[in-house]
Amino acid sequence: MDHGRLDHVVHHARFERLPASILHRLGNDPGAAPEPLLQWATGQLAGLATPVVGPPAGARIRHWSAVLQLPTTAGDVFVKANAAGFGHEAGLLDLLARRAPGTVIAPLAVDIGRGWLILPDGGPTLADQPLDDPAGAWRDLLTGYGRVQRRLMPLADQAARLGVPDVRADCALSLLPAAILAASDPVHGEHALSQAEGERLLAAVPVLAELAGELAGSPVPCSIEHNDPHPGNMFARSRLLFDFGDAVVGHPFLGLAGGLRHAAEDLPGAAGIPLLRRAYLEAFADLGPADRLHRDAEVAGVLRHLPRAATWLRTVREARAVFPAYLPAELRELQRGLRALTARAR
Repeated sequence: MDHGRLDHVVHHARFERLPASILHRLGNDPGAAPEPLLQWATGQLAGLATPVVGPPAGARIRHWSAVLQLPTTAGDVFVKANAAGFGHEAGLLDLLARRAPGTVIAPLAVDIGRGWLILPDGGPTLADQPLDDPAGAWRDLLTGYGRVQRRLMPLADQAARLGVPDVRADCALSLLPAAILAASDPVHGEHALSQAEGERLLAAVPVLAELAGELAGSPVPCSIEHNDPHPGNMFARSRLLFDFGDAVVGHPFLGLAGGLRHAAEDLPGAAGIPLLRRAYLEAFADLGPADRLHRDAEVAGVLRHLPRAATWLRTVREARAVFPAYLPAELRELQRGLRALTARAR
């Protein structure tokens, strides 16, 4: 089986000219600064009267993106280039900054066709600072996230047209066979999905399709879903999320379970998690009865592992080798979540 063919299975046609891997373009040198990106950023910043005053202060290069920290006369900025599977981020941030100001840090410049962007320094993240009140910080993160999702609902169709992966209805479910195939690749080593595990997941497709249909009928409209809300992706001062490379168009509750899982790592015991869930759902209380919102959150908590798995299909096989546990873990969590949801329904 040719696992390499999966490297392009979910790349949007808008970005087919972008590299499948930034590292491949740089000859697998994680410390190299992409010269064309640096030249573009230098020109853009000079045009904004904030010229670059030195070499990159830092560079983070991975298969899916390159991020450079550049010193300018107005302070540091961050320049990002995305690989093909994540090329939508520049256009999405541009859309959100224009149509929903205050929901994201506005980019200083974007090249939508090449998936490049320049962002001002948003300061430390929530993860960079000790939390005096972890429960309060998580309540702020999730309730603020819910309010942002409400504001972004009218932009869902436009975001999908820009190339943001569309996982509404059962779109993500259609990628399950490809995800199973990729997760069974020997590149995942001891974490690789077994044949039996893959067969059990395929056997669950009818039930998953029912759940996808149920969520599609939710009274809560679809929105732009960040798909990875956690303290490391949120600025401490502004409480705004960044890094929208994993973003999808889908039900807003898809990110809730992931956020709650991260919250459980910061909170003693599990007592605070139901309170956080209720606080988040209050942002949608006018759209449907509480029991329906709670059920939708449960269903989304299971289905969220499909777009999370699809994120790994948007990168190259070598990236999955660097993080071998991630893709198989999402599929195993999908199976566990489905079993738990089914057991609660009995």
